[in-house]
Amino acid sequence: MSYLLPRAGQMLPAFSLPSSDGAVIHLSDFRQRKDLILVFLSGKDSDLALLRGLARDDDLFAEQDAQVIAVVRGGPARAVKIKRQLNLPYPLLIDADGRVFDIYSPMDSKGETRLAIYVADRYGEIFYSFLDDGGAPIPSVKDLLDWVIFAEAQCPE
Repeated sequence: MSYLLPRAGQMLPAFSLPSSDGAVIHLSDFRQRKDLILVFLSGKDSDLALLRGLARDDDLFAEQDAQVIAVVRGGPARAVKIKRQLNLPYPLLIDADGRVFDIYSPMDSKGETRLAIYVADRYGEIFYSFLDDGGAPIPSVKDLLDWVIFAEAQCPE
């Protein structure tokens, strides 16, 4: 099956999902207010290391008016466990039926969920995307912060 994933230069596809806190988060809530770093988790340990790093440096993203949002495939129990275990300062959204993952991070040929990361400006334009295919290294927190700074510098406002 072939997928057309969102990519640089395109707008983030809109979605709404419940968070681990119980609130429903709409991507549009951040439009014109925050640059976004969307992280779609695969469930691998390397995902948790990335989430820890993003949590540790959350203040650096806040200084750039950027918001990290992580998304987990599965039920609320898993999301609540991750949020508490890592003490995440940013929203962790729950995609119970996988419909948002199907857009942003389709499963690989073995049926496994893959890590996907998107950096978009405050208007929703994607400046960077990463889909873990096992080849390229996972971007560092610094890499993602650099993309946020770059995206913000491109906005004429």
